[in-house]
Amino acid sequence: MNQRERLRKRCSAAHDELERSEIMRRLMSPRPSRRDYQALLQCLYQSLAPFCAAMDDALDGYAHPVLSPADLPRFLLADLNDLDACASHALSPSPFQCPAIESEAEWLGAWYVLEGAALGGAVIAPQLRRHLGADLPVRYLAERGEPEHRRWQQFDAHFSGILEHSELLEPVISGAKLSYGLIAQAMQAAQQRRDRSSAD
Repeated sequence: MNQRERLRKRCSAAHDELERSEIMRRLMSPRPSRRDYQALLQCLYQSLAPFCAAMDDALDGYAHPVLSPADLPRFLLADLNDLDACASHALSPSPFQCPAIESEAEWLGAWYVLEGAALGGAVIAPQLRRHLGADLPVRYLAERGEPEHRRWQQFDAHFSGILEHSELLEPVISGAKLSYGLIAQAMQAAQQRRDRSSAD
């Protein structure tokens, strides 16, 4: 088993938890809701904007020559702007606390999860556009300012070279799990936001 396979195996439970979340079940149903999608993007932005800013500052030693973690909240914000969903009460103050990450390798593992989300997003985005309209903004889920998968391929080539150092595997796994946990919190918060709005 190589380093990549070990990483995937150790993170598989956290990955599967996201796929089984209620908000994802709704979005992948035959009748997805635009409000569910909007709530998810809002909560992801609230959680990832401070996290990615801290990641960008911390990753000097492992920085990619072109890509930046700070790009990801910008894609979310652009989608939210197109959805007219940037009301101040929806995006701030953030209810999420950034995970405590101490090493560059942990940050790299966290970044790996956030970039890899585009692979799943490329499956979700066509489903949403099929039901919610071909003009639905999906920069964060799938496009990310690049032709399909190109951004992930650029990141993965960079990441694979670093992952060859076996001593980095454990902190990379630790960081990846923290990222999965933050996304899970955002998904749960999005579901709670939708439940409250439905009850009003």
